[in-house]
Amino acid sequence: MAALLYTTYSLSIHGAVLDNLVPFTQGQKRVVSAGNQEFTMEEYSGTQILYSLRNLHNLRTVVEVDDRLIEFEDSDEENFEAPPIIRDPSIIDVGAEYGVSYIYNDVGNLEKITFHKK
Repeated sequence: MAALLYTTYSLSIHGAVLDNLVPFTQGQKRVVSAGNQEFTMEEYSGTQILYSLRNLHNLRTVVEVDDRLIEFEDSDEENFEAPPIIRDPSIIDVGAEYGVSYIYNDVGNLEKITFHKK
């Protein structure tokens, strides 16, 4: 009896996994992937990077520019409209073009974004 209950429970888990797997895989991006790092042909200007930092900071995404970590000053957490304050803004060359790569965690959330000057 216990084996039958275990088999039934196991089959229901497998069914739930398969039911959720199809929508998950259909929603994935179509890009080449090496491990958990995806490489795309996207390009951004330094100005675009600067303006995207607020959203990336709110998502708690790690941001690197030319192998240097973008660090933010502590700010008023109550004021969501205020842009984040960058400790060393000279890291970003606003006139340059940058390529980008992404690292996602196991559940598909953006964990780290890296910009490299072209």
